[in-house]
Amino acid sequence: MYRLALALGQPNPDRMLEDMPARVLDEWIAFNQVDPIGASRGDLQAGIIAAAVVNAINNLIYAWTGERLDRRKPDDFMPEFKARTPQRQQSPKEIYETLKAALFMGRGKT
Repeated sequence: MYRLALALGQPNPDRMLEDMPARVLDEWIAFNQVDPIGASRGDLQAGIIAAAVVNAINNLIYAWTGERLDRRKPDDFMPEFKARTPQRQQSPKEIYETLKAALFMGRGKT
């Protein structure tokens, strides 16, 4: 929804969804499956070019040496973005215990 909001110039995806009929949202989802919204299309295009260049070079290497290298696919050159899992906030008592353990480390006290 953030990509769609960005593409539509909407700063708030929640507000965008409130104002958008379900039918229109379904159409945007279908459109995104055919023609991805945002940077993912550019990543795919760059991956296609990179794979073509590497495969052309590999063909030259094969012609010169007879050594066949693995063919590369566009996905091999596309970045993978993983969602970060938010870290749990420590309680003040946990912070205190961690600091206390660090201060007394190696002194035999706890």
